[in-house]
Amino acid sequence: GTLYNPAFRILPASAAIVQISADGQKYTTIAEESFTRQFPERGRKAFTDEVTFNPVEATYVKLKLKSGGTLRNDIDCRKDTPEDIIPSDMYVDEVEIY
Repeated sequence: GTLYNPAFRILPASAAIVQISADGQKYTTIAEESFTRQFPERGRKAFTDEVTFNPVEATYVKLKLKSGGTLRNDIDCRKDTPEDIIPSDMYVDEVEIY
């Protein structure tokens, strides 16, 4: 799960990539997913996303999440830095692998 709360510079993941490895050195991508969001006009919202793929055996699993993007300082979020455009933070909760 990832969180949407632009007032505090937090945007949810926009995409995910799942990679696996037998040795922890060489990874193979087994799934990629982009997420489409419906953001509320006000407030915050938690998103729960799924990436599905055919079952495989792996010793190591790597999950890469793509940032939700940038925010306009003092328009989309509170102003706490001098920049006009700032990268969002990402809050991640509960990564589950079955």
